[in-house]
Amino acid sequence: MSRKNAALWSLALAVVLFWSLKPAAPTAVATTTLAAGTKSVDVFAEPLSKSHAAPKQHAVFEEFSRSVLANLPTVEAMRAEGGSYQFTPKSTLAASASLGQIAESLARHPEWITIGMGFYDECARRSDVVQAVRAVCLHHLKHWARKQPEVTTLHPSDYPEEVWHLSDSLPPVRTR
Repeated sequence: MSRKNAALWSLALAVVLFWSLKPAAPTAVATTTLAAGTKSVDVFAEPLSKSHAAPKQHAVFEEFSRSVLANLPTVEAMRAEGGSYQFTPKSTLAASASLGQIAESLARHPEWITIGMGFYDECARRSDVVQAVRAVCLHHLKHWARKQPEVTTLHPSDYPEEVWHLSDSLPPVRTR
């Protein structure tokens, strides 16, 4: 196996393992303070049927997904970070927590799937993002596309071949 492929497999495995081991802690963007008190609430955890702030939750999730997309680890940043190919770069580990938050949010709130699929599609297509992260995004995009085949059809020719094949080798997406 070439050094490049070994590094990609290492990154993909680290992202998938980190993602599946522990749910991401809410971030400052993903929390809000209710007007009725000072209690901080994870706006992605509360079911919408019980929420009085559904539009606000939707907007916060949209903002959060844009923020994650803007901060995905890039190839350039990974090279600048340096380090050994045997260990997952810190930027990739940090991004995996945010990717996990998005995946959990979509599992809890199916009405946000359109936003999530747009996020995953853009992530998978961005050539500046680390290939292992792009593969994870495409893997999740395929998962949600299979759940609604009448709405979404994915074509392998729309994505880089390496990213498509790497995404096929990842374990199935777990949803609640």
